[in-house]
Amino acid sequence: MSKNTTTDLSNGRCGGVSAHGGSAGGASAHGGSTCTGQRGSRTVDTAAGPLRLVPFGAEHIDRALELEALCFTDPWGRASLELLCRPEVAAFACVTPEGRPVSYGGAFCVAGDGEIIDLATDPEYRRMGCAAAVLDAVLDELAARGATIVSLEVRRSNAAAASLYMSRGFRPVGIRKGYYRLPAEDAVVMRKTIGGNDVPQC
Repeated sequence: MSKNTTTDLSNGRCGGVSAHGGSAGGASAHGGSTCTGQRGSRTVDTAAGPLRLVPFGAEHIDRALELEALCFTDPWGRASLELLCRPEVAAFACVTPEGRPVSYGGAFCVAGDGEIIDLATDPEYRRMGCAAAVLDAVLDELAARGATIVSLEVRRSNAAAASLYMSRGFRPVGIRKGYYRLPAEDAVVMRKTIGGNDVPQC
């Protein structure tokens, strides 16, 4: 379900930095923004100032639709974004003090395998640590749910997203020819191990 982008720093649908913190009350285990508060709702210190990291909810969809159009050449619609609100999806939004999302992302976890399906960031908030905070939170939540491997796809040309993912321990493991459209492009498959659970729980 990953998506297509040419302008985003997140990922392939993890494509717009666009790719994806730490334990509650401490710094991210992945080296991201400093976070305080309970898991799923915390304050993150970014270059844009203190922002809130919260579970992605229905109240974020309208703004997410706008960011989809800004970040992706093949944006998700409302029905797809509603997937991020489902309890089986680990999804977070980085929001301003007024509650306006500037970055969001989510992932599935099935039988110990996590897959990042979306990550997008407002162009005005890129390279400020917002996407990194969301990615770290998603990875932490996947680990808490028992995931041991996480994968994603990113456009071959999206060096910014690939750099973010590699900073979080993802490594390229293969190529999917013609995976993206608008425009057509190969996807780089990236993967990392997380957690340390012996028995998958998701």
